[in-house]
Amino acid sequence: KNLVYMLCGVTAALGGLVVTARLNTAEPLAGWMLELDSIAAVVLGGTSMNGGRGSIAGTLIACLLLGTLR
Repeated sequence: KNLVYMLCGVTAALGGLVVTARLNTAEPLAGWMLELDSIAAVVLGGTSMNGGRGSIAGTLIACLLLGTLR
């Protein structure tokens, strides 16, 4: 459980570094509303909102689809 928590922190830090490098500034609202895009990609990928199983391939395809539409 602690390892997963640490991995979440590391990936959040890496994401912050990537956004800061792209914007050349530390903008506190840079990721505002991005969690809704993540939820939409997972649901479009076939994962049930009530819990259950989904596929990584379906989620990746949904991410590509949403990226194309944006």
